[in-house]
Amino acid sequence: MGQAPANVEGVHSGIVSRKGVSMMNLLTALAAAFGLAIGVATSAQAADDVITLGAAVSLTGIYSTNGKNTRDGYDLPIKVINDKGGVKVAGRTYKLAVKYYDDESTPARGAQLAERLISQDGVKFVLGPYSSALTKAIAPITEKYKITMIQGNGAERRLRRSPKNTKSR
Repeated sequence: MGQAPANVEGVHSGIVSRKGVSMMNLLTALAAAFGLAIGVATSAQAADDVITLGAAVSLTGIYSTNGKNTRDGYDLPIKVINDKGGVKVAGRTYKLAVKYYDDESTPARGAQLAERLISQDGVKFVLGPYSSALTKAIAPITEKYKITMIQGNGAERRLRRSPKNTKSR
């Protein structure tokens, strides 16, 4: 992903690599990329000075334990970033939030929810689900809308090459 752009402050500007990346680094890079992508946030994407990210994670079903761990892994760095003042984009400060949906550990449901997050809720960045199967179902949706998905839980090697908007460790 690269280093954080100069106009995004209050976040670590380390390089995101494929190996040994912490969720904090992934979310920091996401926040930086979000700032770069929108320049000055619009009210639809950053209402009330909050940038909302989207995630369909397994809160029920076979992957529920790992899905809850994934949710917790997203919530902790967002709390740390927000406690440090949030992110500054083009001179304006934003807090981060995540809109979660339960994908029920089902790829088809995950794809439906990714579509909803993007087309109805208006998120511009998606945090990936738990499991390769769910990632493979959601990735074509993010690709269709040219939305970046930050993914740290899909282990299948083919996910590292395709689609181009999916970043995996």
